[in-house]
Amino acid sequence: MKITLGGREFRTKGDAAKEISKIIHEAVTGVPLDEHFALLMDLLRGHPNAEKKIGVGIVSFRVAVNKYKSRSLEAVRTDGTTTDFSYRKCLREPTKWEEFVAALRHAVEFDVISARDRAFAGAETIDCPITGKPVTKAEVAVDHVAPDTFEALAEEFATKETIDRKNPPITESEDGDIGRFVSDLELCERWKKFHKERAKLRVISTEAHRRTIPAGMADDPEE
Repeated sequence: MKITLGGREFRTKGDAAKEISKIIHEAVTGVPLDEHFALLMDLLRGHPNAEKKIGVGIVSFRVAVNKYKSRSLEAVRTDGTTTDFSYRKCLREPTKWEEFVAALRHAVEFDVISARDRAFAGAETIDCPITGKPVTKAEVAVDHVAPDTFEALAEEFATKETIDRKNPPITESEDGDIGRFVSDLELCERWKKFHKERAKLRVISTEAHRRTIPAGMADDPEE
């Protein structure tokens, strides 16, 4: 199946993986990969944890040596922080369950954004409740307080509604669509109500938010 990344078309995901692997192994470590920015940005958007990886936004990509002493891709955010990521995870097809969780997240996006806006209430900065540092609206994320993380709430709701994790109610993939949505509108409304009643939202810095990524969600080492 053909795949397009940054305007470049590859015959298969395998061909795309070979090109990205070549970029990683030929690049000078620490030097911005400006000529590959569009390709790598499209690649990162396919990561199963893309939202947290992208954070406040990406300004550049480079190759770095990770904790496993292997070369890996590293994204530099607009606030100067960095994150490494596995290109293999970006090219992997998401499971139906992962797409359903993403659809649930989209369904409550308005409530999450509203929580952020209420926290600022016209102020230019607020103090992060974890780091104590002042942050602007562009430097924060809305966190679901543990143990009721977003993933935990999605699991509990799915169990309550006896949702088939292998075939959850999500819309079909259509050209031009970004992601999928909950296809059962009544179920979607019940989820919104469940989330509003159960979610404990807090506005924290993106720096603190990255520390809340559950164990096991970190990337595997590159080649």
